[in-house]
Amino acid sequence: MARNASIIVYSRIEETPIVPLFFNADLTVAQHVLKACYDGGIRVFEFTNRGAEAPAIFAKLIDYCEKECPDLVLGIGTIYDAKQANEFIAMGADFMLQPFTTPEVGEVCAKHDIPWIPGTMTLTEIR
Repeated sequence: MARNASIIVYSRIEETPIVPLFFNADLTVAQHVLKACYDGGIRVFEFTNRGAEAPAIFAKLIDYCEKECPDLVLGIGTIYDAKQANEFIAMGADFMLQPFTTPEVGEVCAKHDIPWIPGTMTLTEIR
């Protein structure tokens, strides 16, 4: 489950002028980038689900944040379906982004009180 309540996540996003999004299949690189951003004042970070390694790396980043970046809000982006949403919520994602809109992912996020940010600009991106 999420490490932060949804109201905290929404508040932190509103307060944050920049939210980096990043993916790297190398855990050490991902940790260094996340820590550098944190040390530079970033408190909201999106790790993108863009590779087969993403779930394993994300799970380890959640553990890393507990120790090294305790007040960081860590979300997951590029979520395509409800199965992925459930998997990343179980890992501890604080928020979720989609490159389009699907009701199924929205329902999963609502059920778990996880902020859901779908990326939709046209009707063709609503599925």
